[in-house]
Amino acid sequence: MPYLDEVEILPIKDLNARIMAFRSGQVDIWFGPLNMTQMQGLKQALPDMQDVQTTANTQSELYLNPGFKPFASLDVRQAINLALDRQGLGKVVRGGGGIGGVVGPALNAQTLPEKERIALYGTPDHAKAKALLAKAGYPDGFTFEFTVLNYGEEFVREAEWIQQDLAEIGVKAEIKMIDPVAGQAMGKEGNFQGMFLMMSPFAEADEYFTSHYLPGAVRNYTGVNDPTLTAMIEEQQGIVDVAKRQEKIWEIQRYVYQNIQNPLPIWAAVLLHPAQGDIRGWHPMITQGFPSLPEVWIER
Repeated sequence: MPYLDEVEILPIKDLNARIMAFRSGQVDIWFGPLNMTQMQGLKQALPDMQDVQTTANTQSELYLNPGFKPFASLDVRQAINLALDRQGLGKVVRGGGGIGGVVGPALNAQTLPEKERIALYGTPDHAKAKALLAKAGYPDGFTFEFTVLNYGEEFVREAEWIQQDLAEIGVKAEIKMIDPVAGQAMGKEGNFQGMFLMMSPFAEADEYFTSHYLPGAVRNYTGVNDPTLTAMIEEQQGIVDVAKRQEKIWEIQRYVYQNIQNPLPIWAAVLLHPAQGDIRGWHPMITQGFPSLPEVWIER
């Protein structure tokens, strides 16, 4: 049989040491943080290396606390959404990935189709955004404290990109960096104005809905309590017919866009999983763990 007899997992914490281990052939499959610049370096050193990429089953999200008066207005939240050039952010900062959605893009059978997500979240319109701000009573914009959980350099660059986009419509976001654990505690307490964080990995649309939008839910940091939305979420949980449930899942996402717009989905990063040139059958999956390893073999 060509499949593996055993798998050895090497916990190499230092990134440079991990890169050297891969370049030397000590490591056959990469699983862990890696950016595009580092990937290009590996390609130059290992021309036969396989460039395997997936979209993360997490996404960055922007929470707008309605306890801060401007963000209580749906028009203002819609304006913030229209200010953001997510596709530019994804290309320049992340080098790939997918535009965010109420359900993240990695769940490609349940998230809204990419064309629709781009129309809703990836088509900035600063003139319309400014008109919505004026309608809401903020023709000159406003200033807010922008709490950014420190998940690393690229995540902070996402936040700075958002800050620059918002400045284009007259909204000044004053960045306050904070440790992720402390930030999540602030979220639960509702002690913030705007907060930028990375969502937990989810494997089903229902996990997005129940964690974000049900009253008292673990990630419902903005206090969403919409009886219509709650009923829709509970309804989809009981639908057995796959096609009918899919339609309800899409309906929920469209309802959130039109009536809630909080949190704002931003971007799901590209994940890089290079493998040595002689590896076969390596297909990373969003499920936690390594369920595809039994299908892997080495051709030498």
